[in-house]
Amino acid sequence: MPKGIYIRRYPLTEKQKESLKIGQDKLKELRKDPIWISRHIERLSIARSKIKRTRKGIPHSPEAIAKIKVARSKQIITEEHKRNISNSSKGRIMTSSQRLTLGKSLKKSEAAKQARLRANEGLRQKWKEPEFRNRVIPNILKGRSRGLHIRPNKLETSFKELLDTFFPNQWEYVGNGDLIIANKCPDFRHKKKSMLIEVFGDYWHEGEEPQSRINIFRKCGYPTLVIWEHELKDVERVVTKIRAFSNGDIELPIIESNRLYLRPVCPEDVDEHYISALNDPEILRFLECRFVPQTKESILEYVTQCNNNPDISFFAICDTTKPTKPRIGQIKLGPINRNHSFSEVGLCLTDKSHWNKGYGSEAIRLVTGYAFHILNIHKCTAGIYEDNIASVKAFVKADFVREAVLKSKYMIRFEEYTNEIVMSLFAKDYQQDIPTIKGWEPILGLPNKRER
Repeated sequence: MPKGIYIRRYPLTEKQKESLKIGQDKLKELRKDPIWISRHIERLSIARSKIKRTRKGIPHSPEAIAKIKVARSKQIITEEHKRNISNSSKGRIMTSSQRLTLGKSLKKSEAAKQARLRANEGLRQKWKEPEFRNRVIPNILKGRSRGLHIRPNKLETSFKELLDTFFPNQWEYVGNGDLIIANKCPDFRHKKKSMLIEVFGDYWHEGEEPQSRINIFRKCGYPTLVIWEHELKDVERVVTKIRAFSNGDIELPIIESNRLYLRPVCPEDVDEHYISALNDPEILRFLECRFVPQTKESILEYVTQCNNNPDISFFAICDTTKPTKPRIGQIKLGPINRNHSFSEVGLCLTDKSHWNKGYGSEAIRLVTGYAFHILNIHKCTAGIYEDNIASVKAFVKADFVREAVLKSKYMIRFEEYTNEIVMSLFAKDYQQDIPTIKGWEPILGLPNKRER
């Protein structure tokens, strides 16, 4: 059927057919009359000029407006007539130019603007009803509204191909609304584990903090990994990250200062020096692990437990002033209380040659800056033996304040007890700059380099 032609959907009666045939015969006779043709052409030109004037925005004359009002007041449209008009337009096929012209005219129409305003106001009033929201939100998230795509976009499609290539039959796409968590629709879900992957586009998610989305899913029991669009340029790195995330390994950043850098503790760090240090009575004097002899197996088990716990960040403290950058101790942030947004800080310098030189306070400042600026933790605390004067000074130098004293909590010798000093630092009181962080990834809540 040619474009612009529509089919009449309702049948003509016999009387209408007869009238139509008489009219067509009469029109054929009139077209043979030159005088009628000239008058007809003149009337057409006048009508066309009027139409052009109105389309150009030239208003009707007052007389014309009055005539239109009188004509419309006498016009009676029955329900059957309305149905016929509606049915006749169903078969109409509009060209793209006609649609464009109609859309522009509707945008300029004051009546259309008022109708949109009334519809928006009505929707706002309905949105205040909890029953309406609970019914509409799942439908929108499942892709039943017009504006939401139900297929993977270009970025999600490329990432899905990567998952299918390196992790076959492990991850599935649920961004079409198959999985709704706290009124949020994640992108990918692990088929056997309660794990999610969110893919963030550099343009659409620019400036967005992934930690908020991760916290929402974490409260519902779903650890989440965030992958940014620009990271997909290095496929090998992304695959390594996903593999570590799937296996429960937590990848931590490297935090640097002028004299130190903090990196994740790895099993290779458990060497003879590490083992001997954790069996030295002078180093273990104020540590809880002094009650049990430390072996390589027990230390490896502890390191593995810390690295597999998403609420613990276990760092090795390394000295950058020396060419070999030796490891001089460890510092632990955690376990992190996600519900109340606070964490404990624990420090141990295993190299005695670095005692009383400010390395402890410098490491504390680095890890608390990471906690406040990157993990968005509200408060850091530390429990210290009252006799451990060096640790108390280190935390005071790192802007911690004494918050409480717990009487006779720790036994340092047989039947001899000492107090515990509880020290704390709030994020609002942290005075240092954001620490320099290199090679860190948005694993379980860590933002990416673009957001610093």
